[in-house]
Amino acid sequence: MLESLIVRGYHRIRGLAVYGIIEDIQNVASHRPHRFQVFEPWLRPTSKKAWHEIEAIWQGHPGLADMVRAERQGEVPIVSAVLQMNSP
Repeated sequence: MLESLIVRGYHRIRGLAVYGIIEDIQNVASHRPHRFQVFEPWLRPTSKKAWHEIEAIWQGHPGLADMVRAERQGEVPIVSAVLQMNSP
């Protein structure tokens, strides 16, 4: 279902899937012993790409305040490449 939302959804739906679901799973799971890697086998190609993009964006930014600062300074992309795909 997540893959379908990203591949077939309109821009706002893709944003919700990537930032509202994938990023939230990674944030919550990052505080657990198993980390978020246990979810990767369940991802399809496009959702896996988005998953790794979010992971790369957060690399080197340990907290939300640091991420917001980096976004404001243009150090990290605010929009995932997955979201830049054409809407159906």
